[in-house]
Order: sequence, then structure tokens, then C-alpha cells
Amino acid sequence: MQPIEKFILIHGTFLFALGVTLALFNTEYFETQYVTEDGILEWLTVLALASISGMIAQRLWLGFIYFNLRQKLVLGTLALLAAFGALEEISWGQRLLAIQSPEFFQRYNAQVETNIHNLIINDVNMNKMVFAKGILIIFMVYLFVITPLCRHSARLRALADSWAVPLPKTYHVVGYLVVILAVEGLINLQGQEVSRRGELTEFAIPLLVALNIIFPRNQQVFEPWKRTS
Repeated sequence: MQPIEKFILIHGTFLFALGVTLALFNTEYFETQYVTEDGILEWLTVLALASISGMIAQRLWLGFIYFNLRQKLVLGTLALLAAFGALEEISWGQRLLAIQSPEFFQRYNAQVETNIHNLIINDVNMNKMVFAKGILIIFMVYLFVITPLCRHSARLRALADSWAVPLPKTYHVVGYLVVILAVEGLINLQGQEVSRRGELTEFAIPLLVALNIIFPRNQQVFEPWKRTS
């Protein structure tokens, strides 16, 4: 494990564990201070997503002549999705620039902000129905179908590499499961509804995704110029 990787993992784990502890034993502080809008966790989420986009863009730049078309397509898509997520978190700069939301977002956005993931249209909550469930399905397939198959099949690993699919290390997989179990299991078991517990998931998952993508098990695939130096 690289030093920066270990640094991010240790400090991210501490912040997540602190959040779980506060949610269990000091819910009011957790909801009004720890996971508040524009708080430290939200900005760290933005930083994680921006880092993913920036790192992939750098790898595309340095390895452009080495990557095949499929790899460029996957990497470019991941970079754009990460950039989109970072901009969504800061409502595309609206709060930073003190810009009032357009009428559409004032009417349909749950937080009256300029972003898509908080839209509620015809009683359909985009965050819960589309983003949360959609991402959950992708993660389930990624963790419990693609990852095990690639670990047991050299042919499938080669296929994943040819598409530039970042394969997770063991601690990535464990981390994803711990986050879901702690937030949706342990916190709920206390018998008290913690309405903003999802903010903790929104912090921890992007952090793990950043580690997963920047430091994957098959990292050599994403730095092809090093293999030829």
C-alpha cells in the first residue's frame, strides 16, 4: 500500500467511525454539525470526486498512445461521471457564487438548489429512486459478479484490463460492505431514525471509489508508460 493511499484510508476511516459514533450516541450533533451542508465531509466528498476526475485525465494524457479505444472510452466516461458528481455536490457553484436557483429547481428540487440528484418530480425522488438504487445495483454487480469472476479467471481479468476496468483490492470490497452495514444496519438498529445518515454514505463511498480507481489491484493497466520505461 502506497503512503498516500494509507494516509487517505486511515483518516477516512477515522472520520467515518466518528460519524457512526455520533449518529449512535449524539444524533443531534451529528445531524446539525457533523453532516451539515458545506461541512468538512461534503468538501472531502467533492475533493475525492475531483481527484478521481483529475487523476484519470492525467493518465489519459500520459498514456494516450498506449490505451486502446475501449480503454479511452471507459476512462473518459469515468472522468466525466466523477466531474459531474463533484459539480453536483457543490450545486454547480451556485452556493459559492451566491446565485439564485432557476424557477424549475426552486419548484422541483428538495433543497431548492441547482442540481439533479435532489430533484423530486411527480413524487419520484431522483436521489433515492435513480441515483441510490442505480448505484447500488452497479455496485452489487461490480463487487459480487465481476470482481469474483476476475479473481478466479485469468481470461476475464485480461478482458477487464482490456476495457480498463479498475479491479478492487480486498480492503476496497471490505470497506464498501462495512459502510453499508454500519450506516443502514448498525445506525438503524439503535431504534432512532437518523434522517441524515445517508450523508455519511455519500462521504465514505466516494472516498473508497477514489481509492479503488486511483489505486486498483490492476494499477499497471492504468500506467502503461511505466511498463515501457
